[in-house]
Amino acid sequence: MVRDLPEKHIVTCFLECGNRILILRRSGLVGSFQGRWAGVSGYIETTADKQALVEMEEETGLRRGDVELVKKGSPLKVEGEGVRWVVYPSCSR
Repeated sequence: MVRDLPEKHIVTCFLECGNRILILRRSGLVGSFQGRWAGVSGYIETTADKQALVEMEEETGLRRGDVELVKKGSPLKVEGEGVRWVVYPSCSR
């Protein structure tokens, strides 16, 4: 791993309904990974759990009472586009 990369913390949420998982194609207007497929994601401005709820509401319209947290994963470090991303994964339904 390159040591001098800036580190950014994000949350990525995978939403499951029935036997289907929501995967979104990233807009050409976002700053990173344009056109790539991902879960509901965003920069962490509070805790990872609270930010997951904020991102789900912003991107899907689902509110806290509409979803339940099923599982959280340990943070993953991924390097790409000149950044070390620290990704906090979660799965809700």
